Amino acid sequence: RSTLFPYTTLFRSTNLNNFCMGVLSVSSKSGDIFETDIADTISTVGKYLSVALRNAKLYDKVQGLNRRLETEVNITSNELLQTNARLIRKVRDIKALYDISAFASAKFDLNQITKTIVDKIMELTGLETTAILVKNEKSGEFEFLEGSFGIKKEKLDAYSFCQKNSELVKNLQKSGLPLVFNSSADLKNSCPEFLKVIPMSCAVFVPVELNGEIIGLIVPVNKFGSKISDNDVKIVEHIAVLLSGVIEKVKLYSKLEKKVSDLTLLQRISSAIESEVRRSEERRVGKECRS
Repeated sequence: RSTLFPYTTLFRSTNLNNFCMGVLSVSSKSGDIFETDIADTISTVGKYLSVALRNAKLYDKVQGLNRRLETEVNITSNELLQTNARLIRKVRDIKALYDISAFASAKFDLNQITKTIVDKIMELTGLETTAILVKNEKSGEFEFLEGSFGIKKEKLDAYSFCQKNSELVKNLQKSGLPLVFNSSADLKNSCPEFLKVIPMSCAVFVPVELNGEIIGLIVPVNKFGSKISDNDVKIVEHIAVLLSGVIEKVKLYSKLEKKVSDLTLLQRISSAIESEVRRSEERRVGKECRS
């Protein structure tokens, strides 16, 4: 008790398991009121207070653990959802590639196959339309196949592209890699010749290679509301590999068909010559018999 501080004060440490949780201070204006029983009561209160403080800290710790666990669960759930979505997309892509392959294996008309490929690219990527160009072996120019961009073949026949009239074709021939343009300004600067065929807001040009040579192009265009993604490009690249095999098969079939046609024609000519020789011989023998 002090003249400067006219209170009687009792200090008790709040211990728990030999660990000091804090100090309990009890003060009174009265004189010596802290007799043994009161001091013991205050000590007991201090012990309860120690337990309460310990429990409060444990509660805060558990709450923190719960928050971290909840965050981890949310992150894991989102990752699982994303993984599931990727798997669904992958299965869808594989099925589409299988459908193209199965359809192409039963067809020898490149124009029919083109329509299926265009439809599948639109379905898988969300792009508005697609064109397929094949290199003319004689002229070296890339020409549109029927069904490209949904434009009539008669109009498409007015356009063909090669290294001489297209800087983009030159770049593709040099790099052999897909070229992606996600803005009208980039398209205008890089491939203005293609903008004459159809208006474009974005486009990807994917080369079709066979034995190290570019024999065709796949050109999906216009994805409204979003940009062409890396996944879109990968899908078109996979389809380009299939198309390469299809073009090779169709060319081989055309060569075989021409060879069969030539052999058939030779057989007809041979038969005609043989018939003419036989008739000539018959006429000669007839004349000899009459004479």
